[in-house]
Amino acid sequence: MKKLLLCIAAFTLSLTVSAQQQTFDHFSAQFVSGYNSLHIPDLDLSYISGLQHIGTDSAIQKQFFFFRSVQSQLPRYKTEVFNPSQKLDFDLIKYETELNLDRLALEEEWVSHPPVKIPEGGIFTVPNGKAWYVYLLKRWV
Repeated sequence: MKKLLLCIAAFTLSLTVSAQQQTFDHFSAQFVSGYNSLHIPDLDLSYISGLQHIGTDSAIQKQFFFFRSVQSQLPRYKTEVFNPSQKLDFDLIKYETELNLDRLALEEEWVSHPPVKIPEGGIFTVPNGKAWYVYLLKRWV
């Protein structure tokens, strides 16, 4: 009887692990699809060009909604049951989400208080230049 209960518990656990992995695979596919639908511009070598490509306030809010939703869903997953590929995907989604939320906070501030002209003396010369530098450093690395 004890062996039967252990076998049932092990079987139930394996089903739970499998369901968790399938659910994450679906979440991961939805993340990629949602991310692509946002049409986020690629990173430019020129910070001036990058700043010129900042979207409208409504586009920024749409992206905020997406990334905050992703951020709220990540804690649902138990990464200890993931295979190595899923762990990597989870870490990448988490990193991209945090990085994009940082970017969006900077862009939101930029849109609400844009300079008349973008300074050409380096990223440190733009409003909130140090924070932009930190973001760009994370983005490039």
